[in-house]
Amino acid sequence: MLSFRILSFAAMLRVGLYVFLHFSMGIAVSGSGLIGKRGGDTASYFDSIEHLLLDGHYTYSLSHLSAYAGRMPGYGVVYGFLRLWLPQNAACDGIVLLQMVLAIVSLYYLGNLAYIVTKRQLVAYAVVFISAVSPYVAQADLYLLTESFAASALLIGSYYFLRGISATSQRHLLIAGAWLTWVVFLRPYMAPLLVVLPAIYLYQHASQDRNLSKRIWLGGLLFLVPFVVVDGAWTIRNWVVCQQFIPLQAPYAGVEVSPVYLESRRFAAALGEDPVQWNTSSIMAWLTLPQPPAQAAPKHWQLTRSATYDSLVWVRQRIQAAKAEELLPEEQQPNTKQAVAALRRFHDAWVRERPFAYYVVAPLRLTYHLALTGGGTSIFAWPFDELALWQRGIRLLFTFSHWLLIGASLLSYLSWPRKLSSGWLVVRLPPIYLVVLFVLGLRYVESRYFIVVYPLALLSGLAWLVQVKDSLAFRFRFRSKVHTDDQSHPAN
Repeated sequence: MLSFRILSFAAMLRVGLYVFLHFSMGIAVSGSGLIGKRGGDTASYFDSIEHLLLDGHYTYSLSHLSAYAGRMPGYGVVYGFLRLWLPQNAACDGIVLLQMVLAIVSLYYLGNLAYIVTKRQLVAYAVVFISAVSPYVAQADLYLLTESFAASALLIGSYYFLRGISATSQRHLLIAGAWLTWVVFLRPYMAPLLVVLPAIYLYQHASQDRNLSKRIWLGGLLFLVPFVVVDGAWTIRNWVVCQQFIPLQAPYAGVEVSPVYLESRRFAAALGEDPVQWNTSSIMAWLTLPQPPAQAAPKHWQLTRSATYDSLVWVRQRIQAAKAEELLPEEQQPNTKQAVAALRRFHDAWVRERPFAYYVVAPLRLTYHLALTGGGTSIFAWPFDELALWQRGIRLLFTFSHWLLIGASLLSYLSWPRKLSSGWLVVRLPPIYLVVLFVLGLRYVESRYFIVVYPLALLSGLAWLVQVKDSLAFRFRFRSKVHTDDQSHPAN
């Protein structure tokens, strides 16, 4: 087993990183009065709880009383419990503190999960310490968003699931099901795990005994009990309120999204650009922001016979006119229709004229935006050019180490380091599932999405690097032995 003293030292490093990030990310001087930061989606989680407590309706906006089935209440329920006793800012601080505590506790589960899978203490300790000092995952604990709780709960649930596979007591499966149910209520796109993991459980036992006993089937059902009970209540609520069968959440979290925005990000993603407005180097920012940064302007390689530079300028003008507050809705509508139609033509032209770029290059670029950015950019709140030399060094160190480790994780999927054991399936399936879902399925990525599976991806990548090192060392020893034997027995 792993040393509790060593794991405690990793926990202390994480606490020190929290203090450092509190100042380096600008939280201490933000004037918000919080120990953490609000995100763009924070209001959509908390406003529904505020309306529930004040007006008796779980809804993001009181104008959606009859049809809101947006954010699942996995995050809001924690906020709501704290709001029963605390004012808003104190409740927000309470959530940040709980995120920190659970993230630190999850380091223990990460280490033991790594040891179960690799059977190597050194790998387990390395994964724990790298994760403990990673600003990429630690900064999520300071944001009022769901990724922190989801990442911690996924680790704890995965650990108990593997314990439940091998243990005689099935209570571990019930505990695993409860934690992973919370993961789904925090991040609904993780719901397929509740199908995949029981399949792994049955696969593990079927490989040992083709005649699965009732006890094995009951174990799989026990794992699903928490989700069936909690999500059943949520689904019934949605049926009563919305008159629709909504087991998870309504599209776009129940909020109306502009078709211009959707088509803009679809076109940007087709190019392989980061499809978010806040990336100041992406064409998405150039299309949608009133005063776009110069570096986001269309590049020569992004143009086609249909999407010329002048035509993109024209579309941008239509997009801005569609959002102009001084225009009446009936005056905005023609601009919206024209912009949407043009963006669809540009998208289809890109697919038709640049199939290799769309089907090969763009997914690779989107994978970069999803998994490989953010390794060091979150450490300091200021642009790279404004940082001191030592700050630049720190940012570059964490950026390059993030590229190395997560890059190794992505490369590791070219070969499995073990046979199809249940442990490696539990560790390796969630990261690649997220890549396939967002890059190939939805064609929409945000770097924070990958935080949920970062510890599992880190474990996979580090184990693969160790396997590569062992393989190279074995080949070197083998060649050295052959060379020595040749010298000992020279040819006559």
